[in-house]
Amino acid sequence: MRAIHCADLHLDSALNTNMDIEQSRRRRNELLNNFDRLIDYANENGVNVIIIAGDMFDMTTTSAKALDYVCDRIAHNGNINFFYCMGNHESADTFLGLDLPNLVVFNDRFTTYKYDNIAITGISCASCQQALTQLELDSNNINIVVAHGQLRKYASAQEDGIPLDLLRNKNIDYLALGHEHSYSHGDIDSRGQWCYCGCLEGRGFDESGDKGFVLLDIDRSVNYNFVPFAYRTLHRIYVDISSLIKFTDIENAINKSLLGISVNDMVEVILTGEVDENCQVDTTHLTQLVNDTFFFGRIKDCTSYAVNIAHYKDEISLRGMFIKCVLGSQLDQRKKDEIIKLGLSALSGRKEAL
Repeated sequence: MRAIHCADLHLDSALNTNMDIEQSRRRRNELLNNFDRLIDYANENGVNVIIIAGDMFDMTTTSAKALDYVCDRIAHNGNINFFYCMGNHESADTFLGLDLPNLVVFNDRFTTYKYDNIAITGISCASCQQALTQLELDSNNINIVVAHGQLRKYASAQEDGIPLDLLRNKNIDYLALGHEHSYSHGDIDSRGQWCYCGCLEGRGFDESGDKGFVLLDIDRSVNYNFVPFAYRTLHRIYVDISSLIKFTDIENAINKSLLGISVNDMVEVILTGEVDENCQVDTTHLTQLVNDTFFFGRIKDCTSYAVNIAHYKDEISLRGMFIKCVLGSQLDQRKKDEIIKLGLSALSGRKEAL
């Protein structure tokens, strides 16, 4: 058997925090269309089971468009069996009353479905800690278990997450997890492995890097591989401009850091380092340059000013008084750096891009 393990599609995400209206609309449609592409991949590669480990949708109230689209694709692909556990972003009633014979929605107790010696067992609940204590799996089967939540080392009094210690010696061969948005995997015990497939599409720059699903080949054992599948990859790039002053030099440093990235991708460049007070950082202009090249881009200025306190100690000037006043305040260092940066820009007559 070949199976796909995916999760965290988060359809219906607003995606309007940084992008303009047209970009947001396009990205929402790309997230939706990726489900269609996933099914096409399954049909083209002999996959007859798709496991969705939670958070198909982004909210408990699902738009009619997104729900109709998903249900239509499932209904028109009766050759594929879909196994779905609810995530923490959704309503348990999302698929209630819908006639989809090839869709299994797990409930709040572990339920098992068998294909010869391959058993797929899943649960839909915020925490399956208590249910795990009662989970019994046949050691003669190849056991795939599906759940959504945060993997933890040990069970806790709060019954939060999925405790690794309760998974051991349960005859699990592969634990298909959702909730973490990056691919990761590890050992449960000498027999089984856990795996987060990550999300299909990054939605923010905290979800940078390759996104996709996991392809499983199941015979006498479970072999699996991560498959990058996103329409667009999000990149978070750090550029140290400590030694730079001229705007063109900063621009060149940014361009060099972005070499090899597809123009279809999305980039966030974070400027770092201690810079001279005359450093010409114009984030508005630089953001426009990046946006002209990529689908979406932005610049974040996280530099700090290299202030020589001794140099200003005896300087009788508005600038000297300002810096000594800030440095002598009770603010944390990050706030001091931010205020000094804005203050020096204002005193020099240079417009600071906020």
